[in-house]
Amino acid sequence: MSDPNRNGGILNVNPPNSDQVPFHLQTTFTLRNLLLEGGSNQSPTLLIAPIDVGFVRQPFMHTPNAVDLDGDSVAYELVTPLMSNDQVVPNYMPIDQIGAGVENSYTFNEKTGLLVWDSPQIVGQYNIAIKVKAFRDGLLTEEIIRDMQILIKPDENLPPRITFPNNESEQLSIKFGKTLDLDFSIYDSEDDFDFNGVALLTITGESIQNNTTLDQKQQLSVLNGRFSWTPTAVDIRTRPYQIVFKATDSDGLATFKVFQIQVVETSTSIPPTFQQLGFKLFPNPATNQVQLTLPDNQVNQAATIRIFDNLGRLVQQQQIEQTLSRELLDITNLPNGQYSVQFQTATTTVSTLLIIQ
Repeated sequence: MSDPNRNGGILNVNPPNSDQVPFHLQTTFTLRNLLLEGGSNQSPTLLIAPIDVGFVRQPFMHTPNAVDLDGDSVAYELVTPLMSNDQVVPNYMPIDQIGAGVENSYTFNEKTGLLVWDSPQIVGQYNIAIKVKAFRDGLLTEEIIRDMQILIKPDENLPPRITFPNNESEQLSIKFGKTLDLDFSIYDSEDDFDFNGVALLTITGESIQNNTTLDQKQQLSVLNGRFSWTPTAVDIRTRPYQIVFKATDSDGLATFKVFQIQVVETSTSIPPTFQQLGFKLFPNPATNQVQLTLPDNQVNQAATIRIFDNLGRLVQQQQIEQTLSRELLDITNLPNGQYSVQFQTATTTVSTLLIIQ
């Protein structure tokens, strides 16, 4: 689909003449023998709208949250917007190059599609494009280009904060027939004693409408709630389900939290989380170093601490002959982004999310 003109005033597309550049979307798909592969193929559905709002000098977050109803796996790639078939727009600049500096950077998770831009420095319109890729049996079946608009406003509004006290890990596992409870709290970052319009919590997921409940209770300074899901045997599959929590204030500024949940047959319960076992990682987000605090039963042991990037690649490893109650990790050589920190001994393996910025 092509439109002869984009919006005027887009800062990172052929400035100052973005309205002279066509807007183009395309989908590439492969015709295969569907009778041998399940009888159908549906394109992924993108559950989050392609127009979003942020504020200058405040973190901006977005994910398309694609759902494939055939159960095909989905991955994401940040690409340059197009002006015609396979032809990129002229004079395109990545969003972190408009007002470039140490306070302007972004990360992109290719598994969840979550873009974290920390932080926009110049008010105005921006365009980005995200390629959504669907795979079946390890083979690429289609690619969808999402071209979206980000409007950065001048008001220095702070985003709401959403926390999950009992579920720090974003990778969860549950046996069918058991109930997964995700307890959350949403705060107004402007003033913890005044909600200032924080009233909307959006939850989007994949084919999990049945056997789900959502209970919320707004108090003076916080919105507390619990999301519960009891998967059945029909929900068992090889790839995880993705559930996205989006807390939005009255000005449209949002904070996202993405969970990937694996439904299995053999486990008897949800594994204890990193935090529930007594581990702590501080500060998080971090810049140069991070401190790992161990519970008493993990001190004076041989251990290995590994750090993986968001594609699962090992990027750092530290061998420890005898653990202390606090271990310092040097992360100065790791670029900004999302990582998984794994602590392993002969009897224990736990992991948690680390954000470097």
